[in-house]
This record gives sequence, C-alpha cells and structure tokens, in this order.
Amino acid sequence: MIQIKQTKTQLLFFIIQTQIGVGILSLPYSVFQRAKQDGWMSILLAGLVVQLLILLFWMLAKRFPELSYFRYLKLILGTYIGNVVTIAYTIYGVLVSALILMFSTKVIKTWLLIYTPKWIVMSLLVLTAIMLAREHVLTISNIYILVSGLVLFLLFMSLVVLGTYPVEIRYLFPIGKEFGMNMISGAEEAGFSMFGFEMLLLLFPYFNTLGEKSILKTVSLASWLVTLLYLTMFLICAVVFSPSELLIIPQPVLYFVKSINLQIIERIDLIFLSLWIVNVITSLTSYLFFSLEGSRNLLKGMNKKKGTWCLMGFGSVSFSIALMVDITKIEVYHFYVMNLSYMMVVILPIIILILSLILKRKGVNSG
Repeated sequence: MIQIKQTKTQLLFFIIQTQIGVGILSLPYSVFQRAKQDGWMSILLAGLVVQLLILLFWMLAKRFPELSYFRYLKLILGTYIGNVVTIAYTIYGVLVSALILMFSTKVIKTWLLIYTPKWIVMSLLVLTAIMLAREHVLTISNIYILVSGLVLFLLFMSLVVLGTYPVEIRYLFPIGKEFGMNMISGAEEAGFSMFGFEMLLLLFPYFNTLGEKSILKTVSLASWLVTLLYLTMFLICAVVFSPSELLIIPQPVLYFVKSINLQIIERIDLIFLSLWIVNVITSLTSYLFFSLEGSRNLLKGMNKKKGTWCLMGFGSVSFSIALMVDITKIEVYHFYVMNLSYMMVVILPIIILILSLILKRKGVNSG
C-alpha cells in the first residue's frame, strides 16, 4: 500500500478552503449592516472567539488522537445517543451544503449566468463537489492547495484598488461609536462566515502524525489568515464606499473588482467570479465530506463505491432543498441554519468536552 505523507500545508489549506466560501463576497456588507464603521473590530472579535473554540476543540480531539469525532461520540454518550447525534451532524452537513448552493447560485445568476436555469448551475456545483468529496482526505487537501489562487488574487486586487481608487479614511471614524451590542452583533455575522474550523474534529486523526501542538498551530494559523483576509476586505470596502453606499451594496467586493480597469484584461470581475466558484465548490465539498464521515460511522463496511452513492444521496437532498427554497426566503433559511450551527458547532462539542473530562473518557494513542 502506498503511504501518503500528511503535511501541515494540507491541513492548513483544508481549513482555509472550508472557511472561505460564499461569505467572502458579502461579509463587508453584512458586518457593516450590524456594526457600521466598527465592523473591523467585530471581525477581530470573531477571530478571537474562533481561536478560543479551536483551542477547546483541540483539547477534546487530543484526548482521542486516533478516533474521529463521530467515533468518540459513542464512547462518551453511549451507542444509542451517539448514533442519534451523529445522524444530526450528518443532516447538518446536508443543510449547510444546501445553503451554500442557494447563495452561490444567487450570485452566479445575478452576475454571470442570468438566463441559465438555477437547477443547471446547482447541478454543476454539486456534481463537482460529489466527485471531489469521494476521494481520500489527503487527496482532497492536495486539490485544495492547487486551487488556492483566489486568496493571492484577492490580495493583488486589493492592492490595485488601494493604488487606483480614491479612498477616504474618514469613513472609519468615529472609532468605537458602535462599541457594545452592535459590535457583538457584527461579530456574530462575521463568525458565521468563519465556520469551517470545526473540521479540526474530523481531521485530527488523519493528521495526528504531525503532533498535537503542530495541529493546533496549523489550524490557528489557517483561522487567523482567513480573519486577516476578511479584515482586509472589510477595511478596503469601508474606505472605498461611503457608509450610505455600503448599506445598499450586497456584494461590495465584486463591485470594486469590477471597477478595476486593466489595459490587458477586460471584465476582471468575471475572472474573479470564476476563481470564486472554485472556492464555493471546495466549501461545498468539505460539508459533503462532513456528512459522509458521519454516515461512515453509522454504516459499517462502507467502501468508496458505497460512499459515492451515499454522497449522491446527500447531494440530491441538498440540491432539492436549495431548489425548493424561493430566492426571497433564502435569508429565512440562513437564519435557521445559522442558529442550528451554534448548537452543532459550538455548544455540542463543548458539552462533549466537559463530559469527557467528568467521565474521564480518553482514547489510546498507539503512536
């Protein structure tokens, strides 16, 4: 058997590509709606909270270094309750996949494929994600590394915008005016766009040969790189667009990219969107993989062929939900999924950590 070596780069980009998805286009708008010019503080606050959660998840995962999160759920909660919670996580992955499909299709139809039926756009996205999610986690990670050009492209575009656009630093003042509940509300909005760090719970046994501390440092680095990217996008949008403009532009990042006029490239926003679609697919892939991992722990002896059929089922359900929800109801669906995420991604793992400490449950590291 060929042994594939795990590297920190693979883990780093798996987390980054899961976190960066649909949210990057609308994050400056949604955070500004809540925290106005202090949105940059909300993003930093969200980054700090995510770092704290990463630390707690790492403390939980390192107690069971060779087991998947879904495996030690059964050790801590018992087989029956553990299976019920695993089913809930599997469904959660499908619901998040449907949300990614809804938002991404809405943007693609608004900016790129106006007359193409949304079921065709959704089909192409979900089928590509299924074909990728059926592969081994290290293969998925290697592909994520290859398609990470968007991050560099975004930073390049940001520098171009700052060099060519009239910027107004005064739009960021007065600093601290929204300090308090508005800033926390903005952090809540920013934090949802940073979800994806919970993959640490699933990836830990795949990368445990890197060492516990190395995993913590790598996942933390990935999270802070994403926070820095979001912070940069927000600050650029906040000094390029006036406060009244930023309140009515849902995808400000696309607007400033579209306005860039390079002599040798026309409609640079279309190139940007093409790269962004790749990021949407990687995020979609991660959550289908999340559901597949849950089903692997429920159904014994699942090989690659059965896993592919399982993914086809998850993809079909996500596709059907995304197709049925009317475009005017997407925000309502987003609200419910966001609240569900806090339960599944924040509260439940913390409860599991507390129970594992109280019950003194711990896995054995054979390494």
